[in-house]
Amino acid sequence: MTFFLYPLLISIMLLLLNTPLLDKQNIAYKYRVTANFTYYVHPIIIILLSKFFNLTNFNVKETAIYFIVCFITTIIGFIIVKIDNRYLNKIVV
Repeated sequence: MTFFLYPLLISIMLLLLNTPLLDKQNIAYKYRVTANFTYYVHPIIIILLSKFFNLTNFNVKETAIYFIVCFITTIIGFIIVKIDNRYLNKIVV
């Protein structure tokens, strides 16, 4: 987890420093929605993936589950931003 933590913190800090610029507000919004979705939903996806892998007797290490969860939550978060449904965004944001 710490392997990606420092680059993530650096990139978020750089993004936050650039946020006051008017041309960066759109990308800041996309990152905010995706980060909120990831924060609240990743435990559910971890549980679902663990149950799925246990039911299929497929042996997967925790590191692989971490990368799968990161990939799934990021993709779904950006899909939510692309859909831009006002009711869905009220729940996520």
